[in-house]
Amino acid sequence: GMVVFQLILNTLGKVRKSVGTRLGHRDLMVAVMVVEDEGPQRETLSEFLRWQGYAVVGFASGRDAVDWLATDGAHLDAAIVDWHLPGVGGQGVVEAIRERFPAAPVVVASGSPLSAAERHGSQWSVAIRKPFSLRKVLGLLTDHLGRADSVA
Repeated sequence: GMVVFQLILNTLGKVRKSVGTRLGHRDLMVAVMVVEDEGPQRETLSEFLRWQGYAVVGFASGRDAVDWLATDGAHLDAAIVDWHLPGVGGQGVVEAIRERFPAAPVVVASGSPLSAAERHGSQWSVAIRKPFSLRKVLGLLTDHLGRADSVA
């Protein structure tokens, strides 16, 4: 898996430069929370985002993510959340994020299409289907973070 990962990183070098210039006005690293119960997926996405210059905090379960969000030190600028998590599901994680960080972009990832009920009154910013490309996630993050900046 690592060889493929290295190839992905090498091909995305160009993307990194544009991200750096767009977020260059920030004093601190942009913090992204990744909640994904599949270890390899979580690690690949987290490593990729770190390589892109983001500070990443990753969780293997919704419960761990929600517990962390309740701590004093918790901070995030954006989140990528697997919708179908065992136990505390994606919905519970998103609600916990919204209580603390109402304006943070939240990308929800799902292996199956979300139902009308799941979409109704949703508190996430955008939903994407798995499997997704790392470039796609990066584009969504930079777009939504850029928008959040211009509003502030």
